[in-house]
Amino acid sequence: ETAKAAKENNISLSIHCPYWINCCGKEDKIINMSVHHIFSSAQAAQWLGARKIVFHPGYYIGRDSKTCGKLIKSTLGRILEKMEEHKIKGVLLAPESAGAVSEWGGLEEILWLAGELNTSFCIDFCHVHARAGGIIKGEGDYLKVFEQIEKSLGKKAVEDIHIHFSGVEFTEKGERKHLPIDSDSPPWKPFVKFLAEKGEENGYGGTVVCESPLQE
Repeated sequence: ETAKAAKENNISLSIHCPYWINCCGKEDKIINMSVHHIFSSAQAAQWLGARKIVFHPGYYIGRDSKTCGKLIKSTLGRILEKMEEHKIKGVLLAPESAGAVSEWGGLEEILWLAGELNTSFCIDFCHVHARAGGIIKGEGDYLKVFEQIEKSLGKKAVEDIHIHFSGVEFTEKGERKHLPIDSDSPPWKPFVKFLAEKGEENGYGGTVVCESPLQE
């Protein structure tokens, strides 16, 4: 019923997986639990008619990016195989850019992973902003992110992009908590103006999910 209603009303559905996922955990039980939760989310997405399942890939825990990336790729490979085995189609994994510096999931890492697995991704602009200490100031900074995505993954990647947006409070460790849109951190008006003026011109398309604690 949900899938039917969404289709009839032209609503795009996505799922956010549980937050206690770590695809590069140091213990097998953590990896196995992550496989279970992401696969279960993929099953739910198929039942609900949702196209993308969003999740935070993992944590460094004292290791370097390459080591963690290799483990995460392997874990997600297991999930993709399981999805194929159970004939789950039309559902895309969408690893999300991370806001804390302790998390694996910088913009470059997320784009690398999406390219390696030939799957989707999620760009959370408040996370990109917080992780780099407040890097987004205006329209040009949003454009740089879109250009980096297109350079890494090609034109199709920006034609169906999945975005999270809200305000964010951050420290030197990155994201601390989400804030209402009018916190202007990152600035929302340049973001909306950028999409309105450059979106059609540059062929950008997809979904923006508002993650403000005051969505109304």
